[in-house]
Amino acid sequence: MNDRVVSLTCTATGLPAPKITWRKDRQSLPRDGRHVVRDDGTLDILQPRAEDEGTYECMARNEAGEVISEASLRFEGIEG
Repeated sequence: MNDRVVSLTCTATGLPAPKITWRKDRQSLPRDGRHVVRDDGTLDILQPRAEDEGTYECMARNEAGEVISEASLRFEGIEG
């Protein structure tokens, strides 16, 4: 069993509470069951692979506007 997980944290506060969404390389996350956004806004990438490498964007949005933060994920290692 492979239990590797990469977690990217995104925290935002405001009234009303911002909704947090994630994108990869400016596109929607793959719907592959490995990319999971938790209720607290954290993105978990289960069983990371070389194809997960890229730039991830966290967007926090509410009625007052939106803020985007970026994180880069680089894959190093052997898949197997």
